[in-house]
Amino acid sequence: MANFILFLSIIGWLLIFVAVRSYRAKPLVIFQFVIGWWVIELAFFHMLLNIAIILMAVGDLGHWTFNTILGFALSAYNAFQCWVIHTQATQSKTLFEQGFSKLTAQNSQYPSIAHRLQLAYQGISENQWLKPFSYHANFSKAHKNIPYGDDKRQRLTIYEPAEPCDTPMPIMLQIHGGGWTLGYSERQALPLRDKLTQAGWLFIAIDYRLSPEAKFPDHLVDCKKALLWIQENIEDYGGDPDFILTTGGSAGAHLASLLALTHDQEKQLLQPDFTDKTLPSIKGCVPLYGVYDFLDESGLRDRVPMKPFLEKTVMQTPPEDPLWELASPIKQLKQDRPPFMVIHGELDTLAFVEEARAFVQQASASSESPCYYFELPQTQHAFDLWYSPHAIATIQAIHYFCEHLYTQYIHDQITD
Repeated sequence: MANFILFLSIIGWLLIFVAVRSYRAKPLVIFQFVIGWWVIELAFFHMLLNIAIILMAVGDLGHWTFNTILGFALSAYNAFQCWVIHTQATQSKTLFEQGFSKLTAQNSQYPSIAHRLQLAYQGISENQWLKPFSYHANFSKAHKNIPYGDDKRQRLTIYEPAEPCDTPMPIMLQIHGGGWTLGYSERQALPLRDKLTQAGWLFIAIDYRLSPEAKFPDHLVDCKKALLWIQENIEDYGGDPDFILTTGGSAGAHLASLLALTHDQEKQLLQPDFTDKTLPSIKGCVPLYGVYDFLDESGLRDRVPMKPFLEKTVMQTPPEDPLWELASPIKQLKQDRPPFMVIHGELDTLAFVEEARAFVQQASASSESPCYYFELPQTQHAFDLWYSPHAIATIQAIHYFCEHLYTQYIHDQITD
């Protein structure tokens, strides 16, 4: 090991160097996302790996050279850097608490149902990141692959709490990401699924038609068709069709935002087979690392444009088509939109953080309905897929936001 420590330490240093930066050069965005994702969200384990390299080199003292000393020092530096990254990630909870200070004050108005708000910080260990891939499916029972349409992709899965509830359950509708071209609902948002079902929520994850076989607005039509199915059938599973929130990551965040913002609009286009139906309005939306402006009128993506991909694969029509505005959540903001909680990573190389900032700024300016924004420092795309420190803080905060909205809903029902 003494002969290889310098080589291994240089590789480790390069991985960390790439992970904590955002270069946004077109050939590097995918590479940098993968490196940053794995190094940052598993920083503690990378630290342990560097310590293990150091210990193995120490066990081979008889073969040490000058290069070994350099490698030893660099590995120690790498371990320290990983610890710094991990420590910063564990402080994300403070970021959310500060951002929710006004919301916390509002919640003091509802002492009779305050117990629901406490659920956000129960049921998950602060050290769950030590077992990042240990999901808890036992918290729920699943009704899988329920068709909401005729296409094989038009399927949804309902996760309900393992313990029965006496009252109708609030609903979270989750829309998976994957660049509108790939992805499966059962592989995303698993920590959030476990957290909400344990607290008595129905968690519904949907699949939808994918590009290039499908083109926009097919993806959104499917989301609305799933919402119609929920409206007509969810009471059979104990759900409350009058209280539905939605969430998603990346492309799922884009579609969740549109689902929340286009209620009862463009029915001929977005509800082609059910124009006579009035769908339930979404009571709140939580988009994570989303795309909000297909037209990119502000030029934020000039260096790494998304338009060519969108035009060829997703939209399949030129940007001059009015459909592009309909596909841009930032263009659909209006005064009566539901509350939003937008979460984005500072280093995201796939969905640029500047776009999230612009969306939140315009959402706040166009409506009095709250739009909370949380920007996680030194964080990449898709940070919530397993139990990392970022993910734990994020799902606790999402749950708190959800319980806040549900608490208001219950309070309004009680007082009416």
